[in-house]
Amino acid sequence: MGAQDNDKEISSEEFRQTVSEWFSTRRTTGIRLIESMKPKSDSNEDYTIAYEVVFEPDTLEKAWLEVWFTTEGKVAVGLEKRDRIAQRMNVKNRREGFATGHEPSSVTQEGLLAIMTIIADGQIAISASCLPIWGLAKTKAVILPETSEALASRDYNAQWWLEVAHEFHPSDLRFKPW
Repeated sequence: MGAQDNDKEISSEEFRQTVSEWFSTRRTTGIRLIESMKPKSDSNEDYTIAYEVVFEPDTLEKAWLEVWFTTEGKVAVGLEKRDRIAQRMNVKNRREGFATGHEPSSVTQEGLLAIMTIIADGQIAISASCLPIWGLAKTKAVILPETSEALASRDYNAQWWLEVAHEFHPSDLRFKPW
């Protein structure tokens, strides 16, 4: 079972079309859409990426988002880059990669569009901890209960990578909507 439109599995082309249509209806400013139908895959991973889309913001105050669709029909999400978080916090970053996200898993189209919308609408924050001298240490995504409920109602299981908090902490990094 992979990316689904209800019970029907979708192809990478159908997935691309869904994401492109979603993006075009948003009328965003300051976000560049970068697509690749032949992305470079990591030989250390047990999956192959068939399609990759990057939503690249022109400012640190808007969230960076990457979505991958694998040849097996699974979906991975990468939210914000660690180096961008470190820049925003004016600290060192000693590790590359995403601040948070999830490895390829089964996600419905409705669920994927819901998480992308929540990120694009700025309804998510990054909680980051820093260590003296070291710099950026841990990062995690934080959402509010109503956001978690909205994701659950669209069959997107966010509990394993998104922390639900009753309110955002003043030190959480919030994002402007795109």
